[in-house]
Amino acid sequence: MEKDPGYIVEGNTIAINRELTELDLFIKKFIDVLKKHSDYLIVSGFVSICSGRTRATEDIDVLVPIMPKGKFKGLFDDLLKNDFWCYQGDDPYAVYSYVERFSNVRFAMKGEMFPNIEFVPIDPTKRAKWFEFTNPQKMKIG
Repeated sequence: MEKDPGYIVEGNTIAINRELTELDLFIKKFIDVLKKHSDYLIVSGFVSICSGRTRATEDIDVLVPIMPKGKFKGLFDDLLKNDFWCYQGDDPYAVYSYVERFSNVRFAMKGEMFPNIEFVPIDPTKRAKWFEFTNPQKMKIG
């Protein structure tokens, strides 16, 4: 008898068959805001966890193409409005200085430190990350 792997492949999407966890709900809340402002790709440990690996993580890495300052301000303000806070500060223009230097920025729910989002700004000069971003594997959970 073949063991149920917990997932199926539907076209070019891996469908994970499990209930949503608190970590899933946290990233979903962040992505619901982010997708209104930018494309994105979730990478690293969270992807392993989604596909069945048992491990803990305190952050979720999200690749995001560099965006203009005004667009970042809109995203930043929208995140604040949706109960997130930024480790690097409350001023979107000051935080943007990290983004334009390709320094990662962290977001968490207000009053919390963990879990958090590691917002990773990229462009084509970040070749490995750009390759990941432009060649994604789609997954859905639940």
